[in-house]
Amino acid sequence: MFSELEEARSWIEEHKIEQIDLKFCDIWGRWHHLTVSARNFDKRLLERGIGFDGSSVGFKSVKSGDMVMVPDLESAFVDPFYELP
Repeated sequence: MFSELEEARSWIEEHKIEQIDLKFCDIWGRWHHLTVSARNFDKRLLERGIGFDGSSVGFKSVKSGDMVMVPDLESAFVDPFYELP
């Protein structure tokens, strides 16, 4: 949907998007997500990603469960089922 952060930020502001839901699928096909405030969706998040516990979704053991998810702007879409935009 977007090719650059500035394009995404403009769209987020124009459409009054409040939350960004970062979704991914595990190896069994189940959906998981991490939600961040729209104001925290910035260059740093796109460059460094957001940390999460991979052991909670079956990717890693508890001992080595730290993982990072990096958003892909091209796969962005508005989820029509959420109460907040």
